[in-house]
Amino acid sequence: MGNSSKKYYKWYIIITIILMVFALMIIAPYIWMMLTSFKSTREVLYNPGKVMPIKWTLSGYITVLTKSPFFSWFKNSVIVSVAVTAAVIFTSTITGYVFSKYRFKGKNILFWLVLSTMMVPSQITMIPRFLIINQVGLYNSLQALIIPALVSGFGIYLCRQFCDDIPDSLCEAAKLDGAGDFRIYASIIMP
Repeated sequence: MGNSSKKYYKWYIIITIILMVFALMIIAPYIWMMLTSFKSTREVLYNPGKVMPIKWTLSGYITVLTKSPFFSWFKNSVIVSVAVTAAVIFTSTITGYVFSKYRFKGKNILFWLVLSTMMVPSQITMIPRFLIINQVGLYNSLQALIIPALVSGFGIYLCRQFCDDIPDSLCEAAKLDGAGDFRIYASIIMP
């Protein structure tokens, strides 16, 4: 082994150890959470610093699966996440496409307005959003979670930047072949 390969190997070992320590720091809370799920409520409250359970129990899992509407909560989570994801993909890609490939008056001002929504923390809009949802009659419904999340300023920004990388000549060639605006969106932009 040459001098340079010994030096490389030493740095490799040091970096590996550092990365393993960081990985352990990241995964440790998840391990603690999993081990805590096998403790009784009493043990969690009276021995919060102990990592390993003294007495292993499945009572927490039994309570969640039998005494609470866990599967209803899970179904609601799936409905909301699928609906919001599909809507954000559609609204972000089509709006990003319009901002990237079309020229119209006030485009830059409108885009900056979209970007400015990303600078407002969600905590500031929480109470006004609740009041609007309550007045519209959507309180305590899945639509109250879905409708405010249908459009994402960050998604629009990301899709616009992506669409800027697609050559205009590709869209123009599709127009010459007779493709309409939505066909260009569906066949060129979305894939």
